[in-house]
Amino acid sequence: MAVVNAEALLFDGENYDAVGTTSKILTFSPGNLAKERTSEVMAILEVNLAIEHADKSEFVLMDGSFAKKLEKAKPGYLISNSLDEILSMNGEKEMLYTLIAKKQAQLAQLISKYRGNVLWISKNSKGNDLFNQNISDVGILEALTEEPGYTLPIVHNVDPNTIINSEETRPLNGLQYSSFYLRLDKNAKVLKVDIVGIINEQQAKDILDILSSVSVNGYPYPLLKVHFDVKVSREDRRRILQIIGVRKRGNSWWPNQLF
Repeated sequence: MAVVNAEALLFDGENYDAVGTTSKILTFSPGNLAKERTSEVMAILEVNLAIEHADKSEFVLMDGSFAKKLEKAKPGYLISNSLDEILSMNGEKEMLYTLIAKKQAQLAQLISKYRGNVLWISKNSKGNDLFNQNISDVGILEALTEEPGYTLPIVHNVDPNTIINSEETRPLNGLQYSSFYLRLDKNAKVLKVDIVGIINEQQAKDILDILSSVSVNGYPYPLLKVHFDVKVSREDRRRILQIIGVRKRGNSWWPNQLF
């Protein structure tokens, strides 16, 4: 079982306001692509909230890598299914690839409306396209630098072979996006930023300035607050299990982690 929460947080320059929340309780068997399916459901919920509330802010901050969100889809899966219909499917692989197709369609919708207003911020990037070495770009930058700053943007093309062929995903075809690294505070972790479109050095610097204004220990506070707001505690899990009528007794097969 997994509990998936997502939240949209609005910052008006002074106050933070949770303008949207959503949750799903997933009852996947251990293994059987459970982790992958849970990750896709989380991504869908996050993008849904972004589509609904992005018009309220100049920029939308999304956790994670844009390239990773565009995980390769498989042809032949329907996008029109609702999320609940997808979660009722019996086949694990069928469910997973339908979730990926659904997510791609929603990403296309988000991008077609807001494009360069959406920033994907990754704190654990393994990319090496800046230095082209066997270790990550983040590892090199953190070893050799300590001051706040940014790298020049690199432009990427979305691989059309990763996108499901559908009218709903058409905005992703031929799409270009820019990536660059930045550090918001001295000796803080290096982050990777993805943004749709081609940006120049000045735009990268402007993004650094915007994110620095909401930085806490080198990380954008809105994303940090959302992380803690949606985190499911052990007590939360215990109450949920009580609600759905699960009790630990004897040699129950239920994993101990659920209790």
